[in-house]
Amino acid sequence: MTLSPSDIDALRPGEWVTDDVIDFYFKYLKHKYFRNNKKYVYIPVTIANLLTERPVDNSSQHIKDLASDANALDIETQCLKKPRSIRVAFLPIFGDDHWSLLVYRNVKHRPLPEFLHFNSHLGSTRENHTQCARTALINLLYVFRENDASMMISKESYRLV
Repeated sequence: MTLSPSDIDALRPGEWVTDDVIDFYFKYLKHKYFRNNKKYVYIPVTIANLLTERPVDNSSQHIKDLASDANALDIETQCLKKPRSIRVAFLPIFGDDHWSLLVYRNVKHRPLPEFLHFNSHLGSTRENHTQCARTALINLLYVFRENDASMMISKESYRLV
């Protein structure tokens, strides 16, 4: 992946970071620190945007369509198809004109995964941004369950820590 001149310009103070910069940085981190470790994955911005923008709907057809679309976008890592093998997944969330990070943690001794939401925008417990993260979280769990029917999901799975 290469960055365009406009992506480089976006790194200047006062500019908005682009989707490509976010993807580039996470690919760099993956290559540098987790190159041979498939348990730590980065979910690209295109998939994160899909999960954030689709409304939550637990109908079987909606979940099948969502999983199909997400899997089609996940050409590079194929991580969505193997949710049980993921220990930690990083999911960038965009909402209220800023980025935050949703982290999925699948801890072996816990029956359900947990989600951590990191939002550096002070005072930004804005309902809209929190709802973006929650929508992405629920849709990600739907995709995981569709790809692995043995995946357990309950209301506790939706908890943002």
